[in-house]
Amino acid sequence: MSLFKIPSRAIGVLGVALITAAVANAAHIPADEAWPLVANSSIIASGVLSVPIKEVQSQLSSKKYDYVELSFHVGTTIKGAAASPELKIRWFTEPKSYAPSPDDVMALNGKKVLVCLLAVDDPAVKGLYFAGYTPCALTKFDPVLFGQLRDEAAVQRRLLQHFNEAFPVQNQPAFEKVRSIIAAMTREETETDSFNRLLRMGPTAVPAIITQMDDRRALPIEHITLENGPGAFEATRHYGPQKVVDALDAILNQLTGQSFGNIVNGGSDAERQSAIDGWRIYLGHAGGRLQADRSVTKGDDWAARHPMPESMKSIVEHSATDGVSICKRALIGKSHDAVRAFLGVSDLDHGEDEYTYHPVRKDGSMWILIVEFADDRVAEIYGEELIAAPTK
Repeated sequence: MSLFKIPSRAIGVLGVALITAAVANAAHIPADEAWPLVANSSIIASGVLSVPIKEVQSQLSSKKYDYVELSFHVGTTIKGAAASPELKIRWFTEPKSYAPSPDDVMALNGKKVLVCLLAVDDPAVKGLYFAGYTPCALTKFDPVLFGQLRDEAAVQRRLLQHFNEAFPVQNQPAFEKVRSIIAAMTREETETDSFNRLLRMGPTAVPAIITQMDDRRALPIEHITLENGPGAFEATRHYGPQKVVDALDAILNQLTGQSFGNIVNGGSDAERQSAIDGWRIYLGHAGGRLQADRSVTKGDDWAARHPMPESMKSIVEHSATDGVSICKRALIGKSHDAVRAFLGVSDLDHGEDEYTYHPVRKDGSMWILIVEFADDRVAEIYGEELIAAPTK
């Protein structure tokens, strides 16, 4: 399912899936939760957990919940860098559906585990916390789950390395409009109105916001008010963003319902970069379709549900240069319907002036194919290598 519609730039993905169904079942992490968990984590590592059992039991019996320190003896790290061989994790003991439960935490005392941690730099609450608002941030060590998260972390690193190639800022829908609105945020007399203008644009603005959000200029008024959804305790919520990037993070959360870190009230440079990276990963996943397996290398379930036309099966395995040449010979001057049939896509609408397609080879490498239209006919096609094959 597409998370948002991009009117003039849709992205089709052939077999770019996050995890296999078998892996998801073994790890008990749904596919659409795996990549946000990795994106939200500062550190992902295996190791041994030590729990202050008596302190936890005392808080549970008295219902006087508070933070306790869990000790984590680091084994193998697959994302981030541990500052020392033993890390301290701040964990709130009150049972919550979105956090590791007290029973699970105590049961894992002295056991080898896999943790996903978020680093918070605010001096008042500085420390490491379980990431992602999910109980899956702490699990008993499972080699299949470890491999799943390791592979997803590698995919995300490659996505960030090639982000500017995959999402050129000037090519995003409403780029110029969003750029002018962001510029208005830095003027006191237009700051609040600029927030509202972006919100009124809705999801269409999301790609252009993400590609331009690394903006560390100070805001003249450190305040933003956002509406809460139906059934919320209060009609609005208020934040104190210090820089443009902080406000854009809050606006993206309002438009998408996603969050990456917590910089809506400001943050450190590292926290801001982590939030930016999280939103870029979101765009990489949400710009096309989230899939539930890596059928390109591990089975054919995705291919069975999304059959590739015969015209593309051999083209996919060519180099980007050769593939583009073949597509040009087949499609220059053709209609949207012809492109839709040739590529095997259903989300290409009449009237779009550009369509981006990511052919993925059997070895997991990827190239980008961009089809440009003029007067509803293919005017130009170009592309380039994007992601190398995963290392074994």
